Amino acid sequence: MRVPSNPRSAAAALVLAASVARAQGRPVWTEARTIEWAGAHAPAVRVAQSELNVAASVMAYGTMSPVGNPFVGLRILTGVPNRDAATVGAFVGIPFEVSGVRARWRDEAQYARRVAESSVDLARLGARAEARRAFVDVATAAERVRQTIERLDTAQELLRRMETRVRASAATELDRAMSEREVAMAEADYASARQLREAAIARFRSALDLAPGDPVDVATIDEPGIDETLTRDRAIALAVANRPELHIWWASHEQWFRAERRMFAESIAPVFVAAEFELQGYASPALGGSVSWSLPVLQLAQGQRAGALAEARAADDQRSLAEREVARNAAAAWESLHHRLAELHALRGRAIPALDATLAHIDRLHEAGAIDYFRVLVARRELAAVKIQAIDVLAAAWEARIALDEAMGQP
Repeated sequence: MRVPSNPRSAAAALVLAASVARAQGRPVWTEARTIEWAGAHAPAVRVAQSELNVAASVMAYGTMSPVGNPFVGLRILTGVPNRDAATVGAFVGIPFEVSGVRARWRDEAQYARRVAESSVDLARLGARAEARRAFVDVATAAERVRQTIERLDTAQELLRRMETRVRASAATELDRAMSEREVAMAEADYASARQLREAAIARFRSALDLAPGDPVDVATIDEPGIDETLTRDRAIALAVANRPELHIWWASHEQWFRAERRMFAESIAPVFVAAEFELQGYASPALGGSVSWSLPVLQLAQGQRAGALAEARAADDQRSLAEREVARNAAAAWESLHHRLAELHALRGRAIPALDATLAHIDRLHEAGAIDYFRVLVARRELAAVKIQAIDVLAAAWEARIALDEAMGQP
């Protein structure tokens, strides 16, 4: 892989990437834009929307007419041995629904729709969280590239200085070899950071369902903010109130409970009302009517109804289990965010400034000939490692913030 001849210029290009993207008419992906796009275009959201349409179609059962399809019949009786006793009868009738099953369907369908709507909310919440994680991955990967370019720039500058010192017999070939090794390691880290950035961009495109060639220019990020008034108990309360799966299990319990009522109504047969005509060989034609109904005594869909009630109880149990899990997740995310922010503040506020000061002091001692070059390399490696560690902690802090928002049912 070709390493930039001027790493400082490459780093500047990365910093100015968002401005260049705007100048070229390419939109820059901010966190807010990423959340909005994922909520509308993520594949999981579109699938859930389709399921919502299916659930809405169940309402059609509640709009059916209480009058069923008309039925007709013909009855022929031959006279044996008296042919004049032969009888021909015909009838036409209509069934009438008297069990209220249409109202039961409408009642059940309302909760089926609530289940689907909460499923859409859950899919949208998950898609937004996944997109935010992908956004943070791209942003931190870009920062990692900038740090490795800075390290490579410094290593190359040190190598040039060391070659000058070797020519002046002020340093040894061992010092130059160690400088060359430092440049090689920095080049390897730079290549690895670029690969991680490309992998993060691929995950970002997948999370937002973008085309393979769509440009991905993300805004830089700082540490995630936190509402100081948000206590752990408040986070748990918001999670229990807002998490969509709790609404799903509640609506599912209600849906199965109403499905049992609908099954009972379906087991009640309609009333059949018919008009009849009868013609007999030796008698005058006769007109009449009939009403018939199957008494709801023995067969009342007991098996199906028992299954529906069992599903309702299971949904209630699932909601209780999910509520405890939601509370645990919110508490864990709240704790993790506070710990990660404390770690990040320690690295940025104390560790990195201290290492910068240490390195400056070691550089002066080395220039004065008081210490060997190996001490300089060790100090620079420690500083580079802590800067990369700070990027990793920044990503972990954002992961904790995203997990907390997701746990509380917020975008």
